[in-house]
Amino acid sequence: MSDYPVIAWENVLSMDGVTVTRPADAAGFPFQNALDWRDYTHWRAEASSGDLEIKIDAGESCQAPVDCLAIAGHDLASSGVSGLALKYSDDDSIYHDCMEPAAPEDDSAFFCRFPVQSRRYFKLVIPDGYSAAPRLGVLFVGQAMEIPAFPEAGFDPDGLETAMAAETGRTGRLLGVAQKYSRRRIRASFDRLDPGFIEEEWSRFWRLHGLRPFFFAWDPARDPRRVALVRSAEPGFSSPYQGPYRSLAIEMISAGE
Repeated sequence: MSDYPVIAWENVLSMDGVTVTRPADAAGFPFQNALDWRDYTHWRAEASSGDLEIKIDAGESCQAPVDCLAIAGHDLASSGVSGLALKYSDDDSIYHDCMEPAAPEDDSAFFCRFPVQSRRYFKLVIPDGYSAAPRLGVLFVGQAMEIPAFPEAGFDPDGLETAMAAETGRTGRLLGVAQKYSRRRIRASFDRLDPGFIEEEWSRFWRLHGLRPFFFAWDPARDPRRVALVRSAEPGFSSPYQGPYRSLAIEMISAGE
């Protein structure tokens, strides 16, 4: 596990052969909402107290590699959740922590990375003590893909793009201005990449998931809060050769927070 930026896209919860058990869904909040990569549709448990556990079984004789937990479109902090934990087990009896239990600081995207565990069973635990059953917009449990380079100069993950609508009267005087939307547009360039990374890992990601949303964490080791649920701004990417290496330029869009 390095300090390089990562993309989280291959969700164990959605893999073939994986069984997920969970508390009963609240009316209008099916669990599938947490797996559709839309942070504005939500899962919520019917229960209003007690531990909430989402258990993953990769299947007999199977092990799923997992090194990160990511959640977007949630209200864990507002609901007073503390002790959020992801655990692993080989026998569905004795569970061990993948990560230090956490208390999200706010309701922005949550991301935690830890040494990879290849196990059959995993369990997300939201302990009792919340003020109301929390909602989860996107829930990811899986192994992140490292981009083996740091972004080049000019990388700005915080630039905000805002669209405004102005209303004028018949005489041309300004009557008012309303904000239509705000969003972040993140441009990242990476140089001196091993061609094998582009030809294998990146191409597989792009082929299977590239046009869908994904988590992008650009400083996962030093500050895991530096993460966003993003989508590609364009239906393609650029990766020209630089001598024996490849470069990569990607442009991503995230909702403004």
